[in-house]
Amino acid sequence: MLYSLLSFLRIVSRERPGKNDLKPEKRFRLTLDLKKVRPGARDGDVSDWLMKLGLVPTGNPSIWKATQSALSRVPKAAIVKWV
Repeated sequence: MLYSLLSFLRIVSRERPGKNDLKPEKRFRLTLDLKKVRPGARDGDVSDWLMKLGLVPTGNPSIWKATQSALSRVPKAAIVKWV
């Protein structure tokens, strides 16, 4: 019984990760030339591929949201503008 109580106290007193431990990655808005992203591919295929990379579409088909890690996977020639 004493062992159970000590185990319980050890579990309760363990440090828990705080809310500030995980910091969000910086997000960018990209304007892309979809013809240069994957030459020869249809727009739907290009959109699917960009979503697999981690980019998020917006209402405008040429503007996408991306994190820093996803931004590095997009071809540089396809990026018209990024903010």
